[in-house]
This record gives sequence, C-alpha cells and structure tokens, in this order.
Amino acid sequence: MPSPPTSFVVPSQPPHRSHHSSQSLGHGGHSLSEASASASGSASTSLAVVHDTPSPVNQEGTPPTDPEGGVIEDKRRRNTAASARFRIKKKQKTLNLERTVNDLSGRVEELEHEASELRRENGWLKEIVMLKSRQRVEGLSLPDPPSGPPDEGDEGDDKDKDEDKEDRGEGSSTGKTR
Repeated sequence: MPSPPTSFVVPSQPPHRSHHSSQSLGHGGHSLSEASASASGSASTSLAVVHDTPSPVNQEGTPPTDPEGGVIEDKRRRNTAASARFRIKKKQKTLNLERTVNDLSGRVEELEHEASELRRENGWLKEIVMLKSRQRVEGLSLPDPPSGPPDEGDEGDDKDKDEDKEDRGEGSSTGKTR
C-alpha cells in the first residue's frame, strides 16, 4: 500500500481541528484537503478528514491565531450584532403597529358611538318635523271653534274670514305640502 500523500497528513495539527483553521473551504463547506482526498479515492482519506468540533482554545473565547480565522470570527460577530439589531427593529415595528391598532380601535369605537348618537338625534328631529307637519295639516283642516253661539248674521262673516285666510295661504286647501 502506498503511503498517503503529504498534503493530506499534517503532523503539526491535531486531528480534531475545526474548519475554521487556515485551510480554505471548498464547495459545500468542506476543506480542500477533504475535497482532494475524496477526489483521489485512496484508502488514506480517513487520515485527512477534518472534524467539525472546535478546538478547546476557541471554546474559551480567545481569538483564533490565524488571520483568516479572525476574519471569520469578526464576520460572525458582525452578523450576530446585525441580527440582534434586526430583531430589535422588528420588535419595535410590531409594538408600533400594535399601538396603532389599539389607537384606531379606540377611535372606531368613538366614531361608532358618535354615529349612533347622531342617528338617534336624526330620528328625534324627523319626529319633530313630522309632528309639526301633522299639526299644521290638522290645524288647517279643522275649522276654528266659534267663540259663542252661532247667530244667523255671523255665518256670512265666517265665510268672509275663511276667504281672507285662503288669500293669505292659511285656509284649507286640497293640496298637502310637506
């Protein structure tokens, strides 16, 4: 069996090193050593597999020693901060919309109450107009009650008074106006 290629075995690095090491990433998030090992199809590819567990040094929160790892970590931090800002803005927008909904709901209730009061008032006014109109119609069609016992000479005077009322538009008429 041939010995594994030297590009696959890195004795200075422990096998549990994360892909955030100085190896560049290929397609699908795999390291280039994994990609080249799978492409060659040799039996020694298991030696070149990089594990995804982070090193104990990175777990403690110390910055990585590689410059590329620092860039990745900085990018992750910026992304986390941007995500937090987005969540805060989204929460504020939601709260503002809820406040607007509450305000508008209160306004709707006020307007509905005002509309019902105006409908009630409109009904009252219509009743008043109808009563006045009825009184006017009934008052015009009813003859004035005589003040005393009717005399034979007063009947002619009453006819003259009725004609005077009709001339002024106060007498009985066949047409009704509303």
